Amino acid sequence: RQTIRGHTDNVYGIVHLPDGQSIMTCSHDGSLRQWDLESGAQIGDNWRDEGDEEEVWCIALSPNGKTVASGSSEGIVRLWNVETEKLKPRQTMQGHTDDVNWIVHLPDGHSIITCSNDGSLRRWDLESGAQIGDDWRDKGDDAQVWCIALSPSGKTIASGSSDGTVRLWNVEREKVIAKWSRHTNFVRSLCWSADGERVVSGSHDGTARVWSVENGKTVIGPIKAHEHVWVVVYSPDMKKIATGGTNENSVKIWDATTGE
Repeated sequence: RQTIRGHTDNVYGIVHLPDGQSIMTCSHDGSLRQWDLESGAQIGDNWRDEGDEEEVWCIALSPNGKTVASGSSEGIVRLWNVETEKLKPRQTMQGHTDDVNWIVHLPDGHSIITCSNDGSLRRWDLESGAQIGDDWRDKGDDAQVWCIALSPSGKTIASGSSDGTVRLWNVEREKVIAKWSRHTNFVRSLCWSADGERVVSGSHDGTARVWSVENGKTVIGPIKAHEHVWVVVYSPDMKKIATGGTNENSVKIWDATTGE
């Protein structure tokens, strides 16, 4: 087991880089850092925007593995060149008015979608740094958006909110196409099954639920997983679900067909 230390505050995001030998992390200490998996040593210096001390909530790697997008506590999204470890031209995307909690790259390789505590999802052009279209909001709803996950087809986004609701969005039309409300506290993590037929959600209410995309019903759960669930992940073969949460300091593995 390898333990990597260096950040001075909570680590909120990790991505594996395409070389298979290193990872990138982000932290509330305001930095991104690259680490060697063999030695556990940090590679190079901390990645920071000069003069910036904002907490970094999330990172996402582009499909080609050349760009990392990061989201901050000031509502700013930044693009980083993985090879040079520097901010890219037109690298700063501003528009969100609160923490940026999650980022996904779209399959076209030219745009990303972000979500924020300001209650919106937004789509951004990676070349120009400009927002594409209007904010995505569910009419009449101002709940914070804590997480998003892109379907395997790339056509649908699932979002999880502070009101305990999971929403499905059509990426092309930028509209809500389904709404699932069973959690009793905010939804912190979402993951699609590899076939795109199910979504697993993890909530601060301590449970995980597996939803049918076709009819919106809870097909597995609620699984009482942790005091608070912070992360849920489907295995690639869709046979297992992993959950991580608070207080137990553990990761739990569940049968994805029975919830046991």
